[in-house]
Amino acid sequence: MGHGRAVTLVATTVHTRTEKRPTGREFQPLAQNAYRVLGLAGGASQAEIYEAASALRLALKLGVEKTFPGDSQLFGPVCRTETDVRGALSRLANPPQRIFERLFWFHEAASTFVVNKLGELPAAVEKLTAEGTRAARHDAALLSVAALLRLDAELKDEAAWVRSLSLWKEVVEGDEFWTLLVAADLKGDFEPLATYGEVRELRGRALRVLTTPVADRAKDALAREDFRECRRALAVLRGAALPEKLWAEYENEILSPVEDKIEETCESVFSWARWASQHQSSLTDRVATYSKAFSDYEQRLRPLLKKIFDIAGAESHAARRAFELAASNLYDLATYYEEIGDSNLSFIIARAAWKLAPPESATLRLIEEKVRPGDPAQRIVDKSDAGYAAVLAAELRPTISAQPDLFTQFTAAPQPKSNKGCTSLLWIGFGLLMCVMLGKCGSPGLRQGRKYTPPPPTNFNYNIAIPQPFPRLNPMLYPELRPVQPPQVVRKRKRAGQRR
Repeated sequence: MGHGRAVTLVATTVHTRTEKRPTGREFQPLAQNAYRVLGLAGGASQAEIYEAASALRLALKLGVEKTFPGDSQLFGPVCRTETDVRGALSRLANPPQRIFERLFWFHEAASTFVVNKLGELPAAVEKLTAEGTRAARHDAALLSVAALLRLDAELKDEAAWVRSLSLWKEVVEGDEFWTLLVAADLKGDFEPLATYGEVRELRGRALRVLTTPVADRAKDALAREDFRECRRALAVLRGAALPEKLWAEYENEILSPVEDKIEETCESVFSWARWASQHQSSLTDRVATYSKAFSDYEQRLRPLLKKIFDIAGAESHAARRAFELAASNLYDLATYYEEIGDSNLSFIIARAAWKLAPPESATLRLIEEKVRPGDPAQRIVDKSDAGYAAVLAAELRPTISAQPDLFTQFTAAPQPKSNKGCTSLLWIGFGLLMCVMLGKCGSPGLRQGRKYTPPPPTNFNYNIAIPQPFPRLNPMLYPELRPVQPPQVVRKRKRAGQRR
C-alpha cells in the first residue's frame, strides 16, 4: 500500500475497451468516492491528492476528459466536474470523512478488474484474497459487494451474498485493517490526523452501511408484494450473522407493515367478542358474536399469519410476536365458549391457539392448562424450536372452506379453442336436410300442387268445463264454415218459430 502503488493508479490512461453496462444498482459510497473522482488509490498521501486535483482542474480548463482504471461501469458512473473535484478535496480534508472514503475504496490495484458476469466474480475475489494482505482482503470484500449489487440486484444467488457479507464481517471485526487505516493517515502527512475515537465510530456503523442496500431491497420487495425476493433478502441478512441489535432493527423495519396489519386485524376480529362476554346477557347474541369472531379469524387473520410465516419463517422475532398475539386472542375466545357451556368448540379453538403459540411463551403455558384435560388421546406434546415451523406450516395450510376462488381460477385459466364455426355449419346442414325431407315426405296436397287446407286447431283444454269462445263468423261470407248446431238447439228454435 505504499506511495508507489498510489502513483500507479494516478497514471492517466485512455480506455478504449467496451464494457457491458450492468443493469443493477451501484453502491453509493463507492460510486462517488472522493478517491475515485481524483483517480487515486485509498492509500494516497496528501501531496498526491493535491497533485491529482490540480491536474484534473487543468484538464477541465483545456476541455480534456481524463479517465482512470477505477472508471469501470461495474462501480457506476462517475462525474468529474469542477464542483465534484472541490467536493472530493473537501471530504478528504475532514478526518472522519477521509477514513470513510478510504474504507469504501480500493487500496490495491483491484479497481482494474472488470467483472461483466456473475460467474467471473469468484475468480476475481479469489485472486485478491490469495495475496494474503490486509488491504487485499478488504479490496476483495469491496469488489464482491459492488459486483453483486450491479449483477444480482434481485438477490437470487443467496450463497454469494452470504459469502460476501461474511467476508466484510471478517474485515470489519478484525483489528488489522483498522490499524492500516490509521497508519495511512500517518504515512500520508495529513493534518489533522484521524483519531481512534473516529475510527471506532466508523467501525461501529460499517456493517450498517454495507447491509443497508439489502434491507432497502427487502422493503421495496414487500411494498411490491414480491414475497419471494423479500424472503431472499431476509435470508441473506440472517445468514450474514449480523450483530443481534442490528438484525433486530432490520427485522422490525422490514416486517413492521405486516405486523401492524396483524395487530389491527386482531383488534378488529376479537374486540366484539370481548365486549359481548362482558355486556351481552342473551345467550343467542353471545353465540352469534363468538361465531362471527372465529369466522373472521379464519377468513381475515389466518392469511396474514400465513403471509408473515412465508416471508420471515418461524424463527423471526417479529413473526413470533404476531403468532403469540393471535394465540392469546384465540385463548380468550376459547374461554368465552367455555363460559357458555360449549366445551367442544372451546377445545377446538384452544387447540388452534396451542399450535400458534411460540415455544416457551407464557401464552403457551396458559393454553396447555386448558387443552391437556380435554385431550383424552394425549396428542399434545412439548413443542420445540425445531418442530415449531412444521406445526405452523400444518396449521396455516389453506383449507377447503378457505378456497372460494377455485371457480374463478378455473374460469380464468386458458380454455380450449371454441368450435362454434363447425357447430354452426352442422346445424345449417341439418336444416337443409330437413327441408329436403319435408319436400319429399310432405302431404299429398303439397306434392300434387292442390290448395292446402290447414287442419282444425286442436283444443288441449278438453278438461275445462267452459271452453273459451271463438270469434263469431259471418255465414254469408263463409258458408262452408257455418257452425253446425246441436240437435237440441235446432228443436228449440223450431218450437220458437211455431209459437210465433
